[in-house]
Amino acid sequence: MYTNNPYAQGGWSNSANTHSVNDGTWGTLLPQAPTYGALPSSTSGTPPSTLTFYFTEFSPDLLNCVVVGPQSKVYYKVIPGPPGLTYVQKPDNSSILCIEWQQHPMIEVREIVPRQAVGQWMLPAADGKSRIFEVKGRRYVWTAENNFISLYSVYPSPSDLNARISNGKPGSIVLEITTNAISAGLLEVAIASVVLLKCGRNID
Repeated sequence: MYTNNPYAQGGWSNSANTHSVNDGTWGTLLPQAPTYGALPSSTSGTPPSTLTFYFTEFSPDLLNCVVVGPQSKVYYKVIPGPPGLTYVQKPDNSSILCIEWQQHPMIEVREIVPRQAVGQWMLPAADGKSRIFEVKGRRYVWTAENNFISLYSVYPSPSDLNARISNGKPGSIVLEITTNAISAGLLEVAIASVVLLKCGRNID
């Protein structure tokens, strides 16, 4: 039964699965953003700075590419798994999220978003331009405006801009995200959102 677990095939730890290819060390992380300590953080009392990530080297599209961040380092890889699966991995090949492409696509973001239907987690708003979701008890909204898809906090402050997605030069997509948003654990969610919102597939 467990040998057919798509998460195990992608390097996801499963104590009940003796065939898991993950060494299980993910669980040793403290309950902080998965990138805690790997990226610069903002200083209390100062305006949040912004970090930029580029989805590039499409082969042939967004579902097989690399994500380049500060200092031109590769921070993530978006890769195809077994048929119907897409993983996002760190350079050490540990998976941070999995998307199952089916009639109603499923998503899981490690330790942040439990496995569920994308359309249930990222709810489309009535205006057809926004999607509302929740992370760690806080609500956020992606909304299309001008040439961006912008991420705002819904609560406590509806005016906080956390991130935005835009088209870069041909063959690239740009994610700009504040260090405050990264500290709040939104980087992996934003990476997942780029894949979902810009892949051109139905996600409901």
